[in-house]
Amino acid sequence: MSARVVGGRVAVMMAVAFGALSCVGAALAVTVTSFTPIMGMAVSQDGSSCPGAPVRINGSGFINDGPASAVRVSFNGTSTSVESIGSDALLYVRVPAGAKSGPVTVTTAAGTATSSASFTVDPCPYAQADALNVQASVPSFIHFKPASGKPGTRVTITGTSFVGATTVAFGDINVKFTLNSPNQITATVPKNAKSARVSVINNAGAGKSSKSFKVTK
Repeated sequence: MSARVVGGRVAVMMAVAFGALSCVGAALAVTVTSFTPIMGMAVSQDGSSCPGAPVRINGSGFINDGPASAVRVSFNGTSTSVESIGSDALLYVRVPAGAKSGPVTVTTAAGTATSSASFTVDPCPYAQADALNVQASVPSFIHFKPASGKPGTRVTITGTSFVGATTVAFGDINVKFTLNSPNQITATVPKNAKSARVSVINNAGAGKSSKSFKVTK
């Protein structure tokens, strides 16, 4: 009898241990809780007109569920490369060419998770204009916020005719930028920038702001 009882206890203990391990495995399952922004522009087919909006995806299991090389992300079925994995709960991607509005899906070695919310994809306006054989106009009415900032500050530039913007400059220094829409650009103040007017250049010409952006230290 004793042996049977002991055996029963062992069986129960093994079952409890197995259940605990199962719970731990479930806790590591990949999830997608949110993403920011909730809308953005897709990469243009040539990759130069529109670089694709950067998207931050929040969730879990991006590292703990397996090797980083196994992580895959798609926008409503259209795959995109992973820019970087910030942590087990954070990764960065860009909206891929050909993407359509819909849920965001993340796949790891342990499984797949899909967002409950939909991401809204804005097509590259330059690609649309080119397809319609529409000639771009010279950028104008250029304004920016904030009015000043240190190197690394993200600056929102607004105006008209940003379609096909190829260059954004602070004075004579070209900067990295994202074309958000035909009327808005986001740019980053470079390390070597000096206080100067902001320029937006496309194939039709260059437009400059009436005021200078002030670079602070």
